[in-house]
Amino acid sequence: MDRLEEYHGPGLPRNLYDRVRCDALRPDGTRTPAWVYLAAPPLARRLRESGTPIPGGDWLSR
Repeated sequence: MDRLEEYHGPGLPRNLYDRVRCDALRPDGTRTPAWVYLAAPPLARRLRESGTPIPGGDWLSR
């Protein structure tokens, strides 16, 4: 997944995405740790400047 998301390590400037550990909620209500890939600052900035907002934030229902 790191290669697919162009993640090269913590804080590296060439990361397209940053990997962050978060809690995921299971269907039974319990939590489990999970890795989540978030846009790294340069990509996040480009998306804010030139991206197209998706109403409601759900890209599957766009």
